[in-house]
Amino acid sequence: MLANLLGLPAVPLDPSCGTEAPPSVAWIDPEACIGCARCLPVCPVDSILGAQHWLHTVLQGECTGCELCIAACPVDCIHMREHAADEPAPLPAANRERFERHRERAERAALERARLLDERKRIARSPSSA
Repeated sequence: MLANLLGLPAVPLDPSCGTEAPPSVAWIDPEACIGCARCLPVCPVDSILGAQHWLHTVLQGECTGCELCIAACPVDCIHMREHAADEPAPLPAANRERFERHRERAERAALERARLLDERKRIARSPSSA
């Protein structure tokens, strides 16, 4: 505990900042999922699998329980469930590695989109396109 390491008294969590709860993981209701894929880009560790117009699922062993996918879902089919006792939570080092890979993919995709847009603009401006 940080308070012990610093030699300070422990301070309870401010309820306005949230409450302590057991570790949880996201679960996608297969009956309600419409395959919109809005949950995929917001997951910082890519623990949600799926594609546009297909059912999505969560890799329970990779989910950090951050809840970012809940707000992205337009049909409220993502729910948080208590982490299974027999399933170990992802380790911080693995979370960082998965987040870095997610961030790198997002950066590559943004660069590719920008490159394609520049190419299309260049083609649209060229005299031979008229």
